[in-house]
Amino acid sequence: MMKKLMFLLVALLCNYFVIRWVPIKPSFRLTDLFLQMLMNPFKYFIMMITFCISFLCYSVLIRIVIEQVYSMFKHLSWVWSEVLLSICTIASLLFLLNVGFWQTLFILCFAIIYGMISIDLRKQAVTNTQL
Repeated sequence: MMKKLMFLLVALLCNYFVIRWVPIKPSFRLTDLFLQMLMNPFKYFIMMITFCISFLCYSVLIRIVIEQVYSMFKHLSWVWSEVLLSICTIASLLFLLNVGFWQTLFILCFAIIYGMISIDLRKQAVTNTQL
């Protein structure tokens, strides 16, 4: 459980850094982003690393959220610590959507796709029926 909580904290911090390092203003143009990348490549290299870390951590957490929702609908056993973690994950995403909508939405899209690819609900159903 502590490992998953660390995933949440790391994902939250990395996503917050991505939001602060790539501000999207109403007059945002893609050419401005490329120009900034050319002028300060180290900052954008670090930003890409934090982006990857953030979406990988959130993909693990999204997978947990999907598994908990699946367990609720199938009336299987719940792990209350993971339910609380799922609520905290959703709350952190809502907070980050308020801080930087487009950056968080971009990370969230990657995390949902990667999290759904890595999920195996049949394995979870077999595990829960054996309990």
